[in-house]
Amino acid sequence: ATGDDLAEYLKHNEFNTDSLLAFFKDAFGVETYTASAGTTHSFVPDVLGGGIRWDNRINWDSEVVPGQNALDSVDLRGNFVNYAANSTLKDLTFGDGGELTLFSGKLTVEGQTFVGTGMAEVNVVNAGQFWTNGVAEDGSLVVDIDAGRFANTGEITGGVSFDVSGGDAILATGGASTTLGAEDTLNIEGTDADVGFDGDTGETAVLRLSEGSNLSFTADENGLETIEEFRSGAFGDAPNVQSGINLGLSDLQIDVTALSGEASEHVLISVDELIGGFGGIELIGLDATRDAEVVIDYETDTVSLRLNAVGEGTGLTNVTTLGDENDAQASAALWEALTSGHGTFDETAPTLVADEDEVLELNAA
Repeated sequence: ATGDDLAEYLKHNEFNTDSLLAFFKDAFGVETYTASAGTTHSFVPDVLGGGIRWDNRINWDSEVVPGQNALDSVDLRGNFVNYAANSTLKDLTFGDGGELTLFSGKLTVEGQTFVGTGMAEVNVVNAGQFWTNGVAEDGSLVVDIDAGRFANTGEITGGVSFDVSGGDAILATGGASTTLGAEDTLNIEGTDADVGFDGDTGETAVLRLSEGSNLSFTADENGLETIEEFRSGAFGDAPNVQSGINLGLSDLQIDVTALSGEASEHVLISVDELIGGFGGIELIGLDATRDAEVVIDYETDTVSLRLNAVGEGTGLTNVTTLGDENDAQASAALWEALTSGHGTFDETAPTLVADEDEVLELNAA
């Protein structure tokens, strides 16, 4: 095929990457993968293909790079895999020790994401995107988001922890939900990330925390990140979801070491409806001459941290609750999404955990 042939082809065919790829494959006599039924492709590292690249066919038992057919499924079989492609799958299984790093492109799992057994990890870096229709609660998955985008379009019911330091962390799109079970964590470092909810369907998008789960914020010099609705760019100019968070007696940890000594206020959570409370609250790096106040406001549906200036306190952490969480029942859909199968809420005051240095001093005494 010549350049003129390509120009003629583009004049008479709608341009898209699939059709253009098919044109070149036909010109060079390369067979196009056209399996009508879904195939499960297993990752089998081959040293000739580098042993870790998703986009090299010799690293797959089928000798076909998966994702060309949306009915395809993938089993990583516990291997380390680097991803830089554009693929849509039915199901994705990691296997114990499986680690998938997305450097660029977009991987969409329309069925279910499985760990299988043991532990696995997803790393979203550079311009990579990982979109999953929920995660099965059959193992332990750590999602590390440094850049790029993670999006949950289904149900995460536990067994998933998040470390977020950059990029987009869409915990739930419209109609989706993320539940952190006991010992699961949502750790947000600094203010470079966007964390929370986005969508365009007007449906509920919720985060449900559980007793024993951990919500952690680490400040940088600019402050603390907020979990909220945000424009990711994937759903138009502005989010269109009903956002909610159930605090569920989770443990709250806030590291304020990087903050200046001036008085300040930081919004940690801002949603359409907020219910539940914290089982324990720990402030790390709080100066002994500075007080902190955690405000749970069911009227504005926010959680905030207020700090007075260094030298104007005694190192105490207070908790203030405003309004009534039952006001959320005015939104029937959100109330159902936040409470369904999630138990009742203990309104007793949270346990305040001393700063680490204070604990050491108490133990020494």
